[in-house]
Amino acid sequence: MTLSAIAYDCRIAVRRLLGTPGYSALLIVALALGIGAHAAVFGVASSVLYPDNPYAEGRRVVYVELHKQGRWVPLLERHAASLATQTQWFDRIETVRVSQIHWRRGDSAKRLPVGYATPTLPARMGIEPILGRGFLPTEGAPSDEPVVIISEGLWQRDLAGRPDVLGTTLSLADVHRTIIGVATSTSLYPRIDVWIPTPLDAAGTQPVTAVAWLRSGVSRNSLGVELTAAVVEPGWSDQGLELRLVPPDRRERASSISRVLILLWSASAFVLAIICANLATLLLARNLSRHRELSTCAALGASRIRIVRPLILECLVLGIAGGVLGIFVTAWGGQALLWLRPRSLSFVYPDTMPLDASVLAYTLTLTCIMGVVIGVLASARWIRTDVLRGAGRDESYFSGRHGSRRLSSAAVVVQTALAVMLVVGAALMLTSFLRLRSLDPG
Repeated sequence: MTLSAIAYDCRIAVRRLLGTPGYSALLIVALALGIGAHAAVFGVASSVLYPDNPYAEGRRVVYVELHKQGRWVPLLERHAASLATQTQWFDRIETVRVSQIHWRRGDSAKRLPVGYATPTLPARMGIEPILGRGFLPTEGAPSDEPVVIISEGLWQRDLAGRPDVLGTTLSLADVHRTIIGVATSTSLYPRIDVWIPTPLDAAGTQPVTAVAWLRSGVSRNSLGVELTAAVVEPGWSDQGLELRLVPPDRRERASSISRVLILLWSASAFVLAIICANLATLLLARNLSRHRELSTCAALGASRIRIVRPLILECLVLGIAGGVLGIFVTAWGGQALLWLRPRSLSFVYPDTMPLDASVLAYTLTLTCIMGVVIGVLASARWIRTDVLRGAGRDESYFSGRHGSRRLSSAAVVVQTALAVMLVVGAALMLTSFLRLRSLDPG
């Protein structure tokens, strides 16, 4: 097998596909929809479950999480303050809390997403000032002047991009705060419009996200029980509470969200499998009509590999064409999924789904796998049997053979089974949704 022979077979495959443009376009569009939808779910899931690590010295950064009997529970500010005293393990402990705040402008008011963070955390998250400055390490104490950093989006959207915005005040929750800077957003909290400095409070009861920088030589796996014992409170041992260190790229931000995303990914995989079975059946029927051409090639001395290879390459070309078109479906589908995200979870989901290297690599790999799998299934009739045996036979001979009927029947069974699973799963999800809607939240 040489590259020139493969290139020749590819040219033949393209020529055959161009000979039936309507049929080929139908197959390419079906592949593009299946691959694009599946890759879009993958892109959204990867951006939520495996976000970028924007922290300075990110290799030493971990999230400190509180778990009760294996399930995540909120970590309070006083717990983070206790951890900050454990300097033998941590260089620093920072916290952030996301909420909403009322911005009063004259007779009107508006709710803004706000981030309450320790003063040095925004800079360590990559939030760079466009105008003004960042927070000082000592800012945020009750005796200090209330200050705030606003986002570039708020500055442009509601303050008309005024260059003299620094030094003006915003009435946030009836507290007048002076704007000291306009800053870029971060991939972790892209929708935050205002940042307010909030030093650690040893008596604080607010739930926070604790970000820790491990000391050099300290492994997160080596702490274990010692970490929980450092901030143990009365009743912790009875309640089964424990502290865990989780790397930022694998943080379990919401187990229910991860289950939903995995369920969506699995459902789109089932749809893609149904499309694969459908296309394999169509191409198998198309290849059966070529039996005289293939038998003639075998009679002239062509090997079985030489006969089957163009059929597989034809499907691979179809897959590549469908994958290229599927990239556009991926971009559109990802934005559509994010547009449908629950408003209450807008801080978890990103605003946009960029077509980064991981999504493109996933789409390319999926395209090649789909093309090869469909090609092998559509060529199975000639991989397993002697092509010369069909020389001089008409099409009814091949379509009536036991092997051909068995392949077609297997494809129909697979399609039916996958379709039934999707219908049952959709019915169960709808039933669960209706039951949740009927519950009284109290």
